[in-house]
Amino acid sequence: PLKDVYMLESSTQLDFNHVAEIHSKGFSGVPIYNNKQEVISMLMTKDLVLINWEDCMPADVFTRAFSHRIFAVSGTTTLGTTLQVFQTFRAHQVLVVAGEQVPEQA
Repeated sequence: PLKDVYMLESSTQLDFNHVAEIHSKGFSGVPIYNNKQEVISMLMTKDLVLINWEDCMPADVFTRAFSHRIFAVSGTTTLGTTLQVFQTFRAHQVLVVAGEQVPEQA
């Protein structure tokens, strides 16, 4: 369920406390959203080694510097098709969205 997904709002300031929280979660990627229904980018936690948390940069500004594409598949997409997405685009992660409509790839 979406309510259980660890995500950050786009305006979240990446200060020491937020970076430490992200690290403590242990995820390799954290979705960045404008509202809980619209994921706009993906924060790859490995990129955080380059951040100066004293700058308190907003999450969406930081992720724009890396331009990690977001790949999405429908919850009804077959495993074979999903694996093709991983292989074709050399994707590390995909978002699984509810319903048949898949948002345009970012």
